[in-house]
Amino acid sequence: FFCRFVEENRTRGFYPNWLRFQHLTFLPFTSGIFVMAFWITTLHPRYAIKTKKYDQLFWMIAFHTIRPWTISLVTGYSFFQAYCLVWACMFVYIFLFFICCC
Repeated sequence: FFCRFVEENRTRGFYPNWLRFQHLTFLPFTSGIFVMAFWITTLHPRYAIKTKKYDQLFWMIAFHTIRPWTISLVTGYSFFQAYCLVWACMFVYIFLFFICCC
């Protein structure tokens, strides 16, 4: 990446510190947390409702209810702790997928 490229070719202001550390935040935060959460909670259910794919809606509900409930029964965690564990596992899965494929 050319060090002065952005400084010389950008018409509006920018945050040089953000640009310097953006490579450290893209995978864990942008791709891992924000995109995953938005897809799981908003875009995928909306798509399934719009296209009348009710079997996908069933599995989405199972993801948010049955999986954490099963984990809470097996481990003794509360439902909230088990739900957070499910999300953490999804984050690790997606994060490692990006790391391994790059």
